[in-house]
Amino acid sequence: MPRDLPMFYLGYCYMIWWSVAIALIIGALCERTDWVGQAWLPYSYLYTMFSGFFYLADWLPSSLRNVALYQPYTQSYEMIRAGVFGTTITTYGDPAYTTFALAILTLFGLWLMREVRKYVVIE
Repeated sequence: MPRDLPMFYLGYCYMIWWSVAIALIIGALCERTDWVGQAWLPYSYLYTMFSGFFYLADWLPSSLRNVALYQPYTQSYEMIRAGVFGTTITTYGDPAYTTFALAILTLFGLWLMREVRKYVVIE
């Protein structure tokens, strides 16, 4: 059982929010150009190595850790780990920053979806 259930669910909800925001952006860009869809597939495989799923932010040097924590998905994984392991490990997660970053990404994705409507042809 997770030691801090609210933190676990918060990180999990942030991960879902991240997925929706990126799906909006990638979906809109794929509708406009074909190369985005072709480039996204190999990048999505590389994404798992850079996302923070396979490593703790505490393992990184402090300069690299600061760069990694700019990404909302790394913070989401850190919050999930904080919920599962509690205080037995050192985690870095800032819900305020993650909320702000994901809100900006969601608004950008919604704006892109609105703009791409002009180019969609219904057959």
